Amino acid sequence: MLRKFAKYSHHARIYIVGRSEPAASKIIRECKESGSTAEFSFLAYDISLLRNVDVVCDTIKRKEPTINILVQSQGTFDFTGGESSSQE
Repeated sequence: MLRKFAKYSHHARIYIVGRSEPAASKIIRECKESGSTAEFSFLAYDISLLRNVDVVCDTIKRKEPTINILVQSQGTFDFTGGESSSQE
């Protein structure tokens, strides 16, 4: 979704929040190679830790007067103690 949005939006500001800067850098590079004119910012936070959610929100609120589109794509947590996969 991010790749398509970045490709077809005009001068968007996109914030990617995650734990892996190398993974985010790869996605950003792919978006730019597709001709995206978006401005990308990576925020290195693990938002599965609730204390980081407020920090991320405050960081973005200081930079942006509004958010037009918000997409969340979080991992899963298996409460049964087994392993989980995004393939399930």
